Amino acid sequence: MSEEKRVGLMVALSQLGCLAAAVMRPRKF
Repeated sequence: MSEEKRVGLMVALSQLGCLAAAVMRPRKF
């Protein structure tokens, strides 16, 4: 796997986790 794809995957995963956290709990930012 190329470095770019790995970085893209990591970013997508972190964004997905962030989105899931925002959905799971009410927003307090």
